[in-house]
Amino acid sequence: GGNKRKANSESEGAMTDETPLSRQELKQHLIDYFNIGVDCYTYSLTRCKTGFAVGTVTIDDFEELDEEIIDDVVSYVFGDGVHAGR
Repeated sequence: GGNKRKANSESEGAMTDETPLSRQELKQHLIDYFNIGVDCYTYSLTRCKTGFAVGTVTIDDFEELDEEIIDDVVSYVFGDGVHAGR
C-alpha cells in the first residue's frame, strides 16, 4: 500500500491528465508514493495468490519493492519493457 494523496487541484504538485512526466519525475512520484528509502517497507507477492488458500505462501515469496523495481515500472510505462525475470 501507499500513502493516501489529495487528488484535488489545490494539492501541492497536483497534476492533470494532460501533464507530461519525465522518466525521472515519474520515478520520484513512485518512490514517494511507496515510501522507498524511508523506515517503511512495501512488498510484492511473487507467486499466485492461491498459495494462501492452500497454506504454501512463505516469507520467501515476497520481494521488497525497491528502486530497481521502480525503474522496471518506469521502463514498462515508457514502453521499454521490464528487466528479465520480472
